[in-house]
Amino acid sequence: MVFFSTLLILLSASGDTYLPVAWLSSLSPGGMGGSKLGEAVKEAVSGVFMASMKMSAFYFLYTWLTHTLFGINIVFIPAMMAAIFAAVPFLATYIAALPAVLELWLVHGQPVQAVLLLVAHFAPSSVVDSAIYGEIKGGGHPYLTGLAIVGGMTCYGLQGAIIGPILLCLLVVVFNVYSNMLQGSSGVM
Repeated sequence: MVFFSTLLILLSASGDTYLPVAWLSSLSPGGMGGSKLGEAVKEAVSGVFMASMKMSAFYFLYTWLTHTLFGINIVFIPAMMAAIFAAVPFLATYIAALPAVLELWLVHGQPVQAVLLLVAHFAPSSVVDSAIYGEIKGGGHPYLTGLAIVGGMTCYGLQGAIIGPILLCLLVVVFNVYSNMLQGSSGVM
């Protein structure tokens, strides 16, 4: 909790550049191009975290809505499962709807509505996922975010759910800064 609060305070207190990058730039001789580095860190952090947050929020609300519309008895647990599956994309989000499909089919005896619910949960995965993950600039495949979360939790426990994506952000920053340096040097020749 302290780590997440500190990250939030640093992100909100940062002006034009990310505050830790500004501190490091002021300590280094010559400033080492802090504005470009700060902009790369800011884009990477906001891209990866915002995409995960958008996916989780969308699938939580979408699952809540569809389960409520179809009259499913248990709504909150599948909605939370869908939100978790969206943030850690190892399992597809429509798996959270399988208990509701079974409830509609076996308990209520409504196989047509069960199939409609399953189709309703298959549909957004082809449109919404690509639209939200397409907003990450140079962030790579969504499974990288999932690997970062799981790898962070494996190494650092519960705090690793935040530390893992931050390490992914640092990898994205290094890649972006390196590619910008290569583009800058190719324009000189």
